[in-house]
Amino acid sequence: MTVGEIISHGIGQRMRALRLERGLTLDVLATRMLTYRPILCRFEHGQHVFRLDTVQRLAKALEVSPGALLEGVNWAAVDEAARLSLRRSA
Repeated sequence: MTVGEIISHGIGQRMRALRLERGLTLDVLATRMLTYRPILCRFEHGQHVFRLDTVQRLAKALEVSPGALLEGVNWAAVDEAARLSLRRSA
């Protein structure tokens, strides 16, 4: 997995956990974010790379800080993927 994929997967898992904790459906969250349910479904499954503005909008819709979404990221895996990527490009 790439660094971006690992981060997106972690944010997606955290997004789902926070959404369920709050009793929100994907439809309700999509309405809050002014987006579509299938897009959020892809986010939750780590199939779409998050942009920073999307993280901010998602955090606002879930009523959490952007940092709360990053708590789901496996930073050790990110470090390892980054090291491997640097080795390949050297």
